[in-house]
Amino acid sequence: MHASYLFELNYGERMKEKAFIASVLNRYDIKTLVGASLIVNNNPYGFEFYLHLTFQGGVTEFEEWLRTNYIHYFQGSRKYNYFLDDVLFSMGKKGIVCVPC
Repeated sequence: MHASYLFELNYGERMKEKAFIASVLNRYDIKTLVGASLIVNNNPYGFEFYLHLTFQGGVTEFEEWLRTNYIHYFQGSRKYNYFLDDVLFSMGKKGIVCVPC
C-alpha cells in the first residue's frame, strides 16, 4: 500500500525536530520509505517547515510506531487534506522563485 504524509514542523525549534526526522530516516529502508522531502520557507513574514514522507508498504507499522513513540506528531502535526502539491503551489503565490533540490 502506498501512502504519503505531510507533517508541519516547528520552524523555531528546527534542532528539536531534527531528532524526529533522523528517527524516521534511520528506522525505514529505501524499499519502505521511498520518498522524503523537507520544505522550508525562510520568508520572515511566514516561516514554514514541512516534512513530506512517502511509503510503499509498512504503513500500518509506521502509524503504530508514530502513535507509540511520537504521539505529538501523530495527533497534531500531520496535515490532512493538505498535500505536497498544495505546498508547492503556494510557494508561487508567496513569491518563492527557487526550490533547491
